[in-house]
Amino acid sequence: MKSEYFVPVAGTVYQNHNGNRYLCIEVEESGLPWETTAIFRRIPDGWTLRAHGIMHRGADETIEWNYSTGGHWTD
Repeated sequence: MKSEYFVPVAGTVYQNHNGNRYLCIEVEESGLPWETTAIFRRIPDGWTLRAHGIMHRGADETIEWNYSTGGHWTD
């Protein structure tokens, strides 16, 4: 199965293809799926970022994104 763009759900924890788990904090939908962004917080260390172009990898049920911006540690 190939990767497909999708809109994550705020409040849901997702397993990233890099092995980390991320809590989806906020989603900003766009008319074009690859332009949807979401704020994710990495569990357990709190690194927070805005992910652009979020994809669901059908083969292993993980997610990944095209790129991220604004990465920072939470207070």
